[in-house]
Amino acid sequence: MRLFFILIFFGQMLKIESCTEKTNTAPAAETAFLGEYVLKSKFLGDAIDTPCGYEANFKGEITLNIKKSEDGKGLSINGDFPVNMYFGKMTIGSKIKETDIYELNVEGLGSSKRGGPPELMACETYLFDFILNAPEIRLSEDNQLHVGTFKKDNVPSRDGGTYLIFERKSKL
Repeated sequence: MRLFFILIFFGQMLKIESCTEKTNTAPAAETAFLGEYVLKSKFLGDAIDTPCGYEANFKGEITLNIKKSEDGKGLSINGDFPVNMYFGKMTIGSKIKETDIYELNVEGLGSSKRGGPPELMACETYLFDFILNAPEIRLSEDNQLHVGTFKKDNVPSRDGGTYLIFERKSKL
């Protein structure tokens, strides 16, 4: 009887498989994301908007710089929002099979504390929260960086995901 339970237990352990389809990220894949980027637009399901919305009428650059972390663990990020500078760490996780999408984890995100016009501060708060909570990242075929949530199936719908679209300024 004891042998029967042991066989069942180990049999179940051997059958355990990941219920998500992911592959481990190779260091080479992580280095593909290194560089300096400029936020060009936001994709909102089925529409494109300016980085801060048309009502804010912001004409400056919102940047994102991705570098290897000094401690060798993950990546460091920094850049400029409409009013403040920001900084933090990010790690790129597993690749979702049969897509160009990787898991993303941003932590320790902070910023300088200057004040500005309410519409720019609202934009900044939105971008800060969006980047901090973005679960996925990818590089498009035309070398744009997309950060957010993406559509992963081919079923026609109006929801194509929600993500920020960055244009590469330079590669590190």
